[in-house]
Amino acid sequence: FFGTICSMVSLMLLVLTAVGIDPGGYPNGLTGPIRGWRSWNAVQSDVTQEFIERQVTAITAKRLKVNGVLTSLFDLGFDRVGIDSGWANCTGVNGSWHDESGHFIINITRFPAMKAMVDKGHALGVKMDMYLNQDMDPGWHNCKNEGSIHGAAGNTGNMASYHNDIADTIALGFDGIKFDAGGGNDDMNRWAAEINASGREVLIENCNNGGYVPYPAHGAAGTPSGGCPFNMFRTGIDEAPSPLSTVSNLMDAARYLNVSTPGCWAYPDML
Repeated sequence: FFGTICSMVSLMLLVLTAVGIDPGGYPNGLTGPIRGWRSWNAVQSDVTQEFIERQVTAITAKRLKVNGVLTSLFDLGFDRVGIDSGWANCTGVNGSWHDESGHFIINITRFPAMKAMVDKGHALGVKMDMYLNQDMDPGWHNCKNEGSIHGAAGNTGNMASYHNDIADTIALGFDGIKFDAGGGNDDMNRWAAEINASGREVLIENCNNGGYVPYPAHGAAGTPSGGCPFNMFRTGIDEAPSPLSTVSNLMDAARYLNVSTPGCWAYPDML
């Protein structure tokens, strides 16, 4: 049974990365399959700088032999390490993670030198990814929804934060950003425009739980206009640590085979 599950997963991943009909994608050069590691499934919100730096070391360590040669995950193309929820400090406006000027607040107890962490990854050739627009589910996260900030509007969040979040992320040197759903700043076109204006090539990962996809697809109820303002878009719910959950999410992603293309990949969630 498990062997059958693995075969199905391998086949689906092959198809997801091979099929692409419509051209699209955020206008940068990041068109190849995206492979790496992110912290959520390992530690959820209990992430720290020290833990992330250990993952950078681990992904570049040559510990196993491939065709008789000591090889690392980095050598095999897994070249990204990303942080998830847990890095922010909730001492901002109304208990949010932004100050009154709209800049995000880093939890310096967990991340005493975030720029140095990014630089360490770069020194080893690893691309480092940030996490923004945090889903403020009180069961998992600590800060209040950005909609509680004075002047914020529903589904647009604090408008200053779009610009400032990208400026702050660029200043720290990150190479990619995972945008979650539910944080209040859910306009992916605006996020893409701010990144484009920065002049940096930054991977855009849209993790809006399948609610925001680039083109009409079988079974999809409603899509935005303006093409694909991201490099990858999530099509399913949270991945659980079970083979059945993996297969279910892969089958959900299969609805988007007609639009998954280099530069605008459909993905089911972290595997």
